[in-house]
Amino acid sequence: MKARRLIGIFLLLLGSFHYTSAQIVEKNATSLELYYGFPDWWQSLLRYGLSSNIYSITMNSSGPFGGRFEHNVTKRVGIGMDIWYVKTSFSGIYTTTPSNTTSSNVYFHGNLARVNFLPRVTVHLAEHDKLDPYVHFGLGYLYSKLYFQSTNKSVYDESNPLPAVTFRFGMGVKYYFTPDFGGFVDVGLGGALVSFGLFKRWREK
Repeated sequence: MKARRLIGIFLLLLGSFHYTSAQIVEKNATSLELYYGFPDWWQSLLRYGLSSNIYSITMNSSGPFGGRFEHNVTKRVGIGMDIWYVKTSFSGIYTTTPSNTTSSNVYFHGNLARVNFLPRVTVHLAEHDKLDPYVHFGLGYLYSKLYFQSTNKSVYDESNPLPAVTFRFGMGVKYYFTPDFGGFVDVGLGGALVSFGLFKRWREK
């Protein structure tokens, strides 16, 4: 419900932009974005997957954070690369009940790290002197590594557990503090629901 409200508010703001004769987006301009996003969806999924027989679990995340590169091939269309990293760590205690002994506690810890490499296309929607609303989509490669270890020596895993495909589509808006520097907010599916950060642009002389 919160995600629907957030996307709905963003669409209303997007529809309220006024088109003017001034256009901030330029052909052959190149930009670099650095950002942080939330939430880490895999934290909830791992908590659910590890919940059976567990009475103590701790989880935390590093990221998602990443960077984007974009080059405008026209005044409306840009192509580029989106790379982001996130690591979900967990630890806890679960109970085992062997058939010939009493129950015992097993301590475990691990993490799931992911790096996403996503070529993407961005379509800029409005002509405005400060605001740059856009939509984007992309499909790329996902590298993941799961590490799991416990005091039960028979339980150990270190592998590439996820499909090696990643995607993202969504929308966002940039605001230019100066002609070539600003901030942005992005909402999408695939990766973080919401990301925000700063960008720098280089224009063709």
